[in-house]
Amino acid sequence: MSSLLEAKNKIISISTDDVIPQADGSYRVSIGKLSTQSVIAISLRTLTMRNIFYNIISLGPRKNNIFKFSLDGMQSIIEIPSGYYSITELLAYLKDEISAVFLASGIIPLPTLTELKYVSIKNKVEITVNGEGSATEFSLDGEEAGIDSVNYLLGNWENVDVQTLTPIPYLFENQINLAGLDGVYVVSNRLSSSNGYVSNSGNFYPNGRTTDLLAYVPLNVGFGGLVVYRNQDLDASSIVSSLSVDYTSVKLSLEDSRGRPLYLDNSSVNMELIAWLA
Repeated sequence: MSSLLEAKNKIISISTDDVIPQADGSYRVSIGKLSTQSVIAISLRTLTMRNIFYNIISLGPRKNNIFKFSLDGMQSIIEIPSGYYSITELLAYLKDEISAVFLASGIIPLPTLTELKYVSIKNKVEITVNGEGSATEFSLDGEEAGIDSVNYLLGNWENVDVQTLTPIPYLFENQINLAGLDGVYVVSNRLSSSNGYVSNSGNFYPNGRTTDLLAYVPLNVGFGGLVVYRNQDLDASSIVSSLSVDYTSVKLSLEDSRGRPLYLDNSSVNMELIAWLA
């Protein structure tokens, strides 16, 4: 884009360190000094933040912390506290909770959760329930739990009856996925109004949805690590506006692929933008 290469530009530095987040997790920052300038286009140059996003969430629109199973015809729901869990930590928590449900059931003979383990060579979970001489019904209720559940994360996507009379290990049908988010969407209705389309739209937008997308930032470090993003092609990713933009107050937020807000808690985001001036 030769017109941008020839234009003057300014670097805009934005930090959320001193800004209190809104109830929806978004931030309002001021770059009002640009309000007297005629901005041709804008592009995200760099972004740094911590990957502090949990893989198990107990509250809000991204809630996914339930594990469903049925014992002797009675469905039980285990809720896992928010956190970033390894497979070992998550299975240990579930084993204790499932065993407690067994103990409180009063079933005679009392079934036993013999094993709930991670099979690393297959990246799958295996479970064994011993009916202690009885064919007590035990089922994994993955289909009922849905895609926003611990069942789904652990590879249990369907309702499955587990053999208990003759205890046979059952290997979950799908691989686990506890990696959490692969990336975040940086959104701003002022800087990038209706600039992008997203295909992960759910039932409400069967043809995809429009979003105020400024940039997609991969989370290429583990939980707690520092995410460092640098735009490799500022011109190609620039957002050109035919109308003047009021930069007095700019709303910024981070979202997942379904448009659900990502909360930074006690962390912050630092961004550099390039603004091309007429």
